[in-house]
Amino acid sequence: MKVVSNTSPVIWLDKIGRLDLLRDLYDTIYTSPGTLSEIVTFPQVDQTFVQNNFFVPQAVIQEKRRFDKLVRRWCRKLKLGDVADIEVLITQKFYCDADEMLFANKEAEFKLGKHGQVRDIANLYEIAEEKGVFERKDSLKYLNELLAANFRTPYIRELIAKLS
Repeated sequence: MKVVSNTSPVIWLDKIGRLDLLRDLYDTIYTSPGTLSEIVTFPQVDQTFVQNNFFVPQAVIQEKRRFDKLVRRWCRKLKLGDVADIEVLITQKFYCDADEMLFANKEAEFKLGKHGQVRDIANLYEIAEEKGVFERKDSLKYLNELLAANFRTPYIRELIAKLS
């Protein structure tokens, strides 16, 4: 299974010490050129992990002019100012045929949800359980770590209550 990630999941998973969860769950972690350049500016993120595990699809690199043109067109179409989110959408939709997209905020899910499947890092425990990476106690621990980091607190509390 492959995934296209923007910066938010990287930052939040690194913050709780779970960045390696992406590698455990996905065979390939793709990202867009803009996202990759954003990630490398965050000194708190493990840059060695990023360099070894995050890839811009070859097609994006080889077809840079077409990619840039698609990004501009979708920015106008969606009236969305965050070019990095559009790049992630284009990377997923047109260049790597990813099964899922990974975002960490509901605003991105709302704006881009109708254009591609969106997976919230709060729900990564579901994939982890399906793949046998987590047992239920591990899922609860993971959700409590997100809660302690103040990640989407009301939603995380709902998930914890549901799983308890």
